[in-house]
Amino acid sequence: MYKPVKTTRSYEHIVEQIEELITSGQLQIGDRLPSERELANQFEVSRVVVRQAMVDLEARGLTKTLQGSGTYVESTPSLELARSMTLLLRLEKHSLNELMLVRKALESVTVYHAALNAQPKHRKALKKCLEEMSIIVKDGLYSEEHFYDYSNHDMELHLIISEASHNGPAHTLLTAIIPMVKTGRVELIKRLGSFDEFRSQAEMQAIQHAEHEGLVEAILRRDAEKAQALMEAHLDQVARFISKYG
Repeated sequence: MYKPVKTTRSYEHIVEQIEELITSGQLQIGDRLPSERELANQFEVSRVVVRQAMVDLEARGLTKTLQGSGTYVESTPSLELARSMTLLLRLEKHSLNELMLVRKALESVTVYHAALNAQPKHRKALKKCLEEMSIIVKDGLYSEEHFYDYSNHDMELHLIISEASHNGPAHTLLTAIIPMVKTGRVELIKRLGSFDEFRSQAEMQAIQHAEHEGLVEAILRRDAEKAQALMEAHLDQVARFISKYG
């Protein structure tokens, strides 16, 4: 059922294959995915690559990992919306900047309501995700593996916030938009020529992590106005970076 992956940075191909299996009905909601070791063998990649794919799938809301039990199909994706936005990015030269404007409008609302409405499970998930991000930062963002691992957690954090807002339509839109912004940043690295060149321009990574810490702290304090202001400032910083090097 799973086809070996031959490219070096291959977790996105794993995500695409599993998405296709879900869309085609070969994997149903509630089905358990093979273990990390089994998937690594079937895709012929390292377990680190599989782990990155699992983080991506869970951040998109497609799967759910239960401690000691395994990873299960959680829902079907809003693939038509994601495909439409992908087409827009290809057709519109400045569409990534425009997408950031839409993202800011949505996340300004979701973070405000997340601060007011986050349930214990969301608060726990935010703390856990931030702790894992802090470990990656402490180890250093000087390798592609660490950078992409941090990016996956970054995406996961923002989607936890949107889910915690209990605004279903906004969460659905952000589930499509945020991964596409992440893909746009990968394209940005390619335009700069190499990861080393991107890293030399990316002093903002440490600043961004501090911003993430402030965001989570404000949400946990239920300070909706502070959380909203921090989110808007954070996304403005990202947008400036994209405009400068995009």
